Amino acid sequence: MTHPTRLLAVVLLGLTIPASPAPAAKPIDLSLLVAEDHPCTWPSGFPMFQLKHYRRIGSLTPYNIDVLTIDGNTGTQIDVPPHSIPRPGSGLENEGPLGAIFTEKVPAWQFGGEAVVIDVSQLLDTTENGVSSLIQPQHVLAWEKTHRKLRFGDVVLFKSGYTDKYYKPFPAGRRFIADAVGNKAPGYPDPHPTCLEYVGSKQVMLMATDSPSMGTLPDLVNITHVAGLKHGGIFTEGATGLGALPTTGAF
Repeated sequence: MTHPTRLLAVVLLGLTIPASPAPAAKPIDLSLLVAEDHPCTWPSGFPMFQLKHYRRIGSLTPYNIDVLTIDGNTGTQIDVPPHSIPRPGSGLENEGPLGAIFTEKVPAWQFGGEAVVIDVSQLLDTTENGVSSLIQPQHVLAWEKTHRKLRFGDVVLFKSGYTDKYYKPFPAGRRFIADAVGNKAPGYPDPHPTCLEYVGSKQVMLMATDSPSMGTLPDLVNITHVAGLKHGGIFTEGATGLGALPTTGAF
């Protein structure tokens, strides 16, 4: 049996918790719509999301039956360490014990924490075609100077506004991934490896981006993944609507 390195159909949920006394906390869905007419999977090399209406209530069945095809790179998704860290004993570069922490072995507490929304929207569409604008350590340091130091229990959310702007039905939806990787449009903003190294060194165990991937275009994809995942952290990719959260204080 092969172990999954990603969790499919992830719902990233922001829970705004007001100061007491106050009304009940408000849940905010931060995940992308998964639909066949949206760019929810990568444009080449991966099975496309499909929803097949296999049976409808009638003479053949008393049930509605749908068949879903969902690849690991569909919509809002997570990466866990084995996505880029090889199993111990594999003989591959960067191998280690974290290469055995598959999705079902990640402790439940690691999937939640206090939201830290770092606004990097100034980087959106500032590069040449096919190249990601880079979120640097200084962007995180500036946030810390204004607010507070990052700490264990935080969930760092990089907000560029990319999904909000470009996750649309086709044909406009080609701008989301296909045009960026095809050198027809600027790449999505993403962290430089040194940025994730810094965040990971603060014992932040969950990081998220509102771009399609935590991997920067065109040639830092694997290096960036390793930089964050080697600390035992996990990623959420394809978040959206991060502007609905306060800078800190949401869960």
